[in-house]
Amino acid sequence: MNNDYYVGTKSKNDINPVKIIVVVAFVAVIFAYLSIKLFSLQVLNQDRYISLASNNYIRYITQECPRGTIYDRNGIVLAEDVPTFHLYAIPNEIPEISHTAKLIEDLIGIDQKTLITKIEDGFAYAEILIKDNLSYEEKTRVEENEYKLKGIFVKEGFKRYYPNNESFCHSLGYTGVITNDDLQLDEMAQYQPNERVGQVGLERYYESFLHGEMGLVKQTVDVLGNVENETVEKEIVKGNNLKLSIDIRLQKEAEQILGENKGCIILMNAKNGELLTCASNPGFDPNFFSGPRPLEEWNQLIEKRAFFNIPSMGQYPPGSTFKPLISLFGLNNEFVTPTENIVCEGALNIPGMEDKYKCWVYPSAHGPINIIKAIKISCDVFFYKLADRFEVDSFIEFLKIYGGISLKTRVDLVSEDNGFLGSPEWKMKFKGQPWYRGDSMNLGIGQGYLSVTPLQMTKLYGKIASKGIAIHPHFLAATSNDETYFSICKPEEYEVDSPKISSEHYQTVLKGMHEATLYPGTASGLNNNVVTIAAKTGTAMAESNNSTIQHLWIISIFPYENPEMVALIMFENSAYNFAGDLAPFLKNFILYYYKLESEVN
Repeated sequence: MNNDYYVGTKSKNDINPVKIIVVVAFVAVIFAYLSIKLFSLQVLNQDRYISLASNNYIRYITQECPRGTIYDRNGIVLAEDVPTFHLYAIPNEIPEISHTAKLIEDLIGIDQKTLITKIEDGFAYAEILIKDNLSYEEKTRVEENEYKLKGIFVKEGFKRYYPNNESFCHSLGYTGVITNDDLQLDEMAQYQPNERVGQVGLERYYESFLHGEMGLVKQTVDVLGNVENETVEKEIVKGNNLKLSIDIRLQKEAEQILGENKGCIILMNAKNGELLTCASNPGFDPNFFSGPRPLEEWNQLIEKRAFFNIPSMGQYPPGSTFKPLISLFGLNNEFVTPTENIVCEGALNIPGMEDKYKCWVYPSAHGPINIIKAIKISCDVFFYKLADRFEVDSFIEFLKIYGGISLKTRVDLVSEDNGFLGSPEWKMKFKGQPWYRGDSMNLGIGQGYLSVTPLQMTKLYGKIASKGIAIHPHFLAATSNDETYFSICKPEEYEVDSPKISSEHYQTVLKGMHEATLYPGTASGLNNNVVTIAAKTGTAMAESNNSTIQHLWIISIFPYENPEMVALIMFENSAYNFAGDLAPFLKNFILYYYKLESEVN
């Protein structure tokens, strides 16, 4: 064969080198991509995908426990859990967080950036509460699009419902999702991040009784996130119910009497310390915290001090309501006798101080009067002169130990202030001045370096009513497992030995208080045909924003012959002229109490 035939011609089996290079390069790229992807799957993200594979089949979901129901003394519901729905996410089940967040924003209006942050900051395998208390429309929109929302699910739960709205709001309190700070507390170490807890008031104070125990469900889930099967691993345990001493009918009557006045009304059983009424105004609707909580409404509540519980947190000079306590100290230490007359000239003749130590009737004068009449007509000069006889240290010690001044009452609320009582040591340390005669004299009429809470005064008058027996104001009557305020709080362990005062001295003071309800006594507006009352009024002056304001008090003990109850009204920065102007309010409240009592009997 002539080989010259093939010279300069191309065989049909020859392969173009360029094509070879392209194919080899393409194969190399594919291999490199697969190698990188495999390395990512098997090495870099091994733990995540192992977990995802596992969680595609098994996951554990908590079930919210209902809190205990709170009742008033007559079995009327004050707070209860009602069913609702919450929206949750499990981060490691969400394929693309930003895409899912955009869908949720479109469906129910949650800000996308906020949602992404919340999900990314959560634990990968833990349930994260996205939105509580979904509306019916929100729940429906989410469920209609659940096939697009892998890792997002609606779960049944509860919200707190307060059927009486603002009534008893301050002491009752409200609930909310547990905070990070609360999760660090020993008593909440077993709680989950999404659980509801009491935030303030009785909801917080008795949290451990009300809370209950969460349930746990084991779910079998397919790769699309659909639940194929579930079993209960731990049953839900409902929290303990609470029965309170409060009578919601009396509470509502008190709140109606308060009207637009800033202040409080308290009614306490002087034999056992049960609080039947504890009204504070202004207030708020605790259901606000089970809803969307608009910022504008929140700011309005803050501006008007709606969350401030005046009975336990308000600190005011007691004014002349302090005079029964001054009288007991003077009688018990023989600085005065029941029959001794002390002269009221209308003002004390202290050079340069006449303007400061005037009686409230100045330029008139009461003349010579005994301690019973001094209580009845609330003579300031009488008590200026009486307090001027006292030895300062023993006087202040008595106010503290017997009167409970500057000491918490240990009422079952999480927020209670001490009030304040000055002393010579305190004044020198913080004012750089010695204790003057006038400082003791000012205490004699409930002014000066002194402030009290309405609950402190209620407790003090309860002690006077019981003639020296320590009274412990409280709200809890019993839990559903028969615990009481006394078995839980053991307030008697905090009591100190109190000075003993004779029954005669108590009777002298109570007689003066009873005569105050008879004309021309300062509380004569309390006089009625249903019950005899002993009472004391107080008009207390205070400084606020470089101006003088007055707080008005009226405190009563009844029935006078056999004291059983203490009732108090205090108006903060009142527009009324004298504390006696509050007598008709208090009389109407006391008569309403007896109306309810007669219906029972």
